[in-house]
Amino acid sequence: MHPRSKHWHLLDCVLVRRRDLKDVLHTRVLPSAECHTDHRLVRCKLKLQFKPKPKKIGIPVKKLNVSSLCREEVKAKFQADLKLKLDELPLAVDPTPDTLWENLKSAILKTSEEVLGHSKKKNQDWFDENETEIQDLLAKKREAHQAHLAQPTCPVKRANFRCACSALQRRLRVIKNDREF
Repeated sequence: MHPRSKHWHLLDCVLVRRRDLKDVLHTRVLPSAECHTDHRLVRCKLKLQFKPKPKKIGIPVKKLNVSSLCREEVKAKFQADLKLKLDELPLAVDPTPDTLWENLKSAILKTSEEVLGHSKKKNQDWFDENETEIQDLLAKKREAHQAHLAQPTCPVKRANFRCACSALQRRLRVIKNDREF
C-alpha cells in the first residue's frame, strides 16, 4: 500500500502473449509470509499444451515374411539355399570378425529375401466378407435397444438388450479370430 495515497499498487505481473491468453486459467496475488511488507507472490495457473513431435517421413522399411517359416517346405528350402550361399562365399583375405560378419549377414539377408519374400500390407477391413452376418446382428441389437429405450424400467427388455450386446460382441470376436492372416 502506498503510504500517502493508501492505494495498493501491484508491481509484479505475468506477461502473456495475446495468442496464449486462452491458456491462462487462474491468476492470484498472495500475501507474503511477513504481513507488514508490500511484497506479494503472484501465482498463475496455465493449461500448457505441447505439440507432438512431427512424424519422420522417409522410405518405409520392408519387413520379411518370417511367418512363412512355420511351413516345413519353406524352412527346408531356406536352409538349403542358405547353405549354398555360404558355400559359395569366397574365402576372405582378411578373416577379421567384421568381414566374416558382413559376409554372413549379406548371405542371410539375400537368402531370406529370395525364399521368404517381403510381407504384404493387408487391408484391415476384415468385416467386408462377413457384412451380411454383422448387419443382421447389429439390427437385432438396435431393435433390442429401441425396445429398452421405450420402457427403461422393464427388466426383461433390459436383459434382452444386454444379451443382444454380448451376442454381437462374442460373434464379432469369433469372426475376427477366424479371418485369414
